Amino acid sequence: MKLHDLAPPAGSTRPKRRVGRGTGGKGGKTAGRGTKGQGARNNIKPGFEGGQLPLVQRIPKLKGFKNPFRVEYVVVNLDTLRRSRAQSSRRRRSVRRASFPSMAWSRCSDGVS
Repeated sequence: MKLHDLAPPAGSTRPKRRVGRGTGGKGGKTAGRGTKGQGARNNIKPGFEGGQLPLVQRIPKLKGFKNPFRVEYVVVNLDTLRRSRAQSSRRRRSVRRASFPSMAWSRCSDGVS
């Protein structure tokens, strides 16, 4: 079997609906855009945000800016993680020896698990 032999099963795909081709069938006249209003017209500029100040104008023109959508990552050293995990397991053993109820222990968390 080759790539050109692949095809979807018969009847699983339908042809794209061609709207705005006369009032004879579905999707004629207003072509699913409703009547009047901005959405019915074809002249909305790219980047238009409904009257709100556009992003292009909101950010400073020069010098750079603080990105509000920035995701800050933290470097985690695997050796440190392993060491803290070993310490937390030692702590768990000592807590169990102190005869805490199991319910109380389940609520504890050291932030690394």
